[in-house]
Amino acid sequence: MAEEASIVVISDDEEEEHAVNDGRDTHTMPVAKKSKRVEEPGPAQSRPVPTTRSDTSQQRTKAATAAAGSSAETDSDSPMMLRVASWNINGLSEQEDLIGLRFRKACIAIVKAKADVVALQEVVPSQVALLSRLLLANGYQKCGDVPELIKGKPHPYFTLTFYKQQPGFKLSHVARIPFPNSIMMRDMLICTFSLGGEAIEVVNLHLESEARFSASRIAQADIVLEHLCDVEFGVAIGDLNIRDREAAQALRPHTGAVQDAWEACGSKKESKFTWDLVLNDTIKFGNGSKPRLRFDRCWFRGFNAKGLQLLGTEESPDVGFISDHFGLLVDLEIPS
Repeated sequence: MAEEASIVVISDDEEEEHAVNDGRDTHTMPVAKKSKRVEEPGPAQSRPVPTTRSDTSQQRTKAATAAAGSSAETDSDSPMMLRVASWNINGLSEQEDLIGLRFRKACIAIVKAKADVVALQEVVPSQVALLSRLLLANGYQKCGDVPELIKGKPHPYFTLTFYKQQPGFKLSHVARIPFPNSIMMRDMLICTFSLGGEAIEVVNLHLESEARFSASRIAQADIVLEHLCDVEFGVAIGDLNIRDREAAQALRPHTGAVQDAWEACGSKKESKFTWDLVLNDTIKFGNGSKPRLRFDRCWFRGFNAKGLQLLGTEESPDVGFISDHFGLLVDLEIPS
C-alpha cells in the first residue's frame, strides 16, 4: 500500500514541555494502583464494544467488512499489502532535553519507511501534540484518544497508534483494553481497519517490564494470542519485553495459528535484537553488561510475512540513537 514518501517537516516555535521523569532506573516503570477499561469508538462505529471474546472480534469484523465494501478500490490482480511500524520511542528517557528532538527524528524515519500503520509505545503526554502535528502533516491520523487515569489526568506514558489515510484503507473501530494483572498501566490498543474488503486488526502492545514480572508478562501474552486467534487477519506488535523462553511458552498452544514475523522472514541475525546494548549505547549499566534481547516482536495471523527490518539503527551526532529500542518495520501480504 505504501506510496513514495514525501516528508513534510514542521518548524516548532513553541516552547515544548518535556516529560517529568519520576526517578526510575532503567528497570523500574511507573505503576498504577488500579486501572479501568476505556472504550474508544472509531469514526465508523459509535457503540460500545463488548468485552467478551465470543462476539467482540466478530462484530468488529462485520463492521469493518461493511465499511470496506463501500469504500475500497483495489486491483484484484495485485496482492494486498500492509506495512506496519512499531517503536518504543523512549518517552521516559532521563535525557528530557532530547525527547522532543528524538520524537521528531522518529517521525521522519516513520514517514521515510512509508508505514501504513504506526504503533508507538512509551509516548508521554507532553509530546502527543508534537507527534500528532508531525504525522498529521504527512497524512497520518491518530487512532483514539490518550488514556486517562481520571477525567483530565492522562496516564504518565502509554501506547498510541497512527494510520496513513489513503483510498481503500479505513479505520472502523478503536478499543483500549487494560490487562487485568498489570501494575504498569499496560493494555491492548486494538485498531480495526478495512482493507480491500477485509477486516484487519492491529494490536499495539507494551507488555509488563522487568525479569521479575515474567509470570504477568506470559499471562498478558496469553490474552493477546487468544484474541488474535479470534480474527481472520490480525497483527499484534510492540514492545513485548518478552524473553525467548516466555514467548515459546505462550506461543506453543497456538502453533499453526499464529506466527512470529522475524521467524517467518528467515530469522536473520541482523534484524534479531531490538534492545541491543552492544550496538545502542543509549542505556549503560554500571556493571558493564551489554544485553542483547528481542523485546520488540510482531505476531500475526492470516497474512504472509514478506519482510522485516529495523528502524533507528543509525546514531545521530545531536541526539545519539532515537531510542534505546530499535523499531520494527514489517511487510505483510493478504493471501489471494
